[in-house]
Amino acid sequence: MGSRPTGKRLAQELRQELKARGRAPVCVLLADFWGSMRMYRQLVAERGGARIVLRIHAFKAEHGHWPKDLKETGASASIRRDPFSGQDSVYRLVDGQPLLYSFSVDGDDDGGWPAKNRAPDADGDWLFWPPEK
Repeated sequence: MGSRPTGKRLAQELRQELKARGRAPVCVLLADFWGSMRMYRQLVAERGGARIVLRIHAFKAEHGHWPKDLKETGASASIRRDPFSGQDSVYRLVDGQPLLYSFSVDGDDDGGWPAKNRAPDADGDWLFWPPEK
């Protein structure tokens, strides 16, 4: 699995480059652009996560067991896709119960360890299921 640059890292690199060239006002516009893109990706991740949760519960109601993977739920690739990693949202069974999460803004797989908040610099993953307590 190759490393994919995160929006945050790209924005930092662009800011540094533009400041070095004396184009600081452009940095302000880029920061707004990257902030907007991050918010859009957050919304896409939340919507996809909610749709997948509904599908895994519908699967369990129909078949009497949790699906082995997200493809088994019939969710399309666009619904399964985590906008932060470019791959399917992470789904696996842990002690017979589903675990579903997104890599979150940092683009790292933290193994389902939940982020304390959904701020741009928060470390951890965004849990969709089980619900955070």
